Amino acid sequence: MPSKPRLAVPSGAPRRCAAVHPRNPGGGGGFFGLNPPAHSQTDAEKFDTFHAGHKITHPLELQGGLNPAGPDFNASVWKERNSKYTGGAIPLFATVDPEAIGHKQVGECENLVNGRWLRGLKQQVEQIPDPLNGQPMLQVCEVTEEDLSTCVQSFLSCPKYGMHNPILNVHRYLEYGTISFKAAQMLAQPEVEHFFIRLIQRVCPKSYGQAQGEVVVTRKFLENFAGDNVRMLARSFGVPGDHAGQFTSGHRYPYGRVAIIAPFNFPLEIPVLQLMGALYMGNRPVLKVDSKVSVVMEQFLRLLHTCGMPRRDVDFINCSPDTMERFLTLGDPRTTLFTGSSRVAERLAVLLKGKVRLG
Repeated sequence: MPSKPRLAVPSGAPRRCAAVHPRNPGGGGGFFGLNPPAHSQTDAEKFDTFHAGHKITHPLELQGGLNPAGPDFNASVWKERNSKYTGGAIPLFATVDPEAIGHKQVGECENLVNGRWLRGLKQQVEQIPDPLNGQPMLQVCEVTEEDLSTCVQSFLSCPKYGMHNPILNVHRYLEYGTISFKAAQMLAQPEVEHFFIRLIQRVCPKSYGQAQGEVVVTRKFLENFAGDNVRMLARSFGVPGDHAGQFTSGHRYPYGRVAIIAPFNFPLEIPVLQLMGALYMGNRPVLKVDSKVSVVMEQFLRLLHTCGMPRRDVDFINCSPDTMERFLTLGDPRTTLFTGSSRVAERLAVLLKGKVRLG
């Protein structure tokens, strides 16, 4: 039988070829190298592989998939590549040592109310155990019912028009641009970055690379709002009218007193991004972070104070859920930003009569 005629392909036309997918450095194959390697390396082989292939690599690459050695080795590699960091000293703003809490000392996490660091009238604390040995690691000073009057009075001191707006105290837009610039500079310092990475690791089950990614994202956010970018957030708009001489202009005004309730899974990134956004626009927030990880945000607030942020611009409290609910009832925030479970969100929506935003 005569064969079927074949369609001639011009020499310049593209031809189909078998796709070649990249293989990962760990020996896995398949699409994007997702198949696990056939041979699982021992700890010694992981050490040799990592140390031989990444001797002169930048530390930021440790957050990627090229780190088979684990978080402890990560920290030691970091210290090896940053010889100027002594490893013993903590930043000047810090009040806890992430390397010492849990076995050499018990750290403390305080409340910030009306510009003052407070422990509470009843000196009530919540003990946070060290997940590695079960020993006390942190003492979180809690606000109780006896302290609510002081906290609510500080919260209500913010007027409805906020701490600054497009007409009042406009210099504060540029001030917060400068604060963001200085805070980003401090987070770029190796010893400060390492301090927050290790502090996150002490209270949250994350590898060194995962915690480092959280610090890097926070730093880049602050870099983005350095200089005039805070002022640009309050950009107004104008609309021409329906007859000569008439026009409408609108300005972005703050809410005034607001509340932020942040979860445990991102101790630094989520509360910093939400807090700074509120401060940029002139709000005066009260910040409540899960007590198990709130020490990270407490230390970051101390860093912001070092960078020039006024102490009275933020209230930071640690308390039980019932006490926080009582505070929200008495303080009546203009709006509340909540990040957490849907069950608590539904309860807050009823309690605050819908004045809640879910993160």
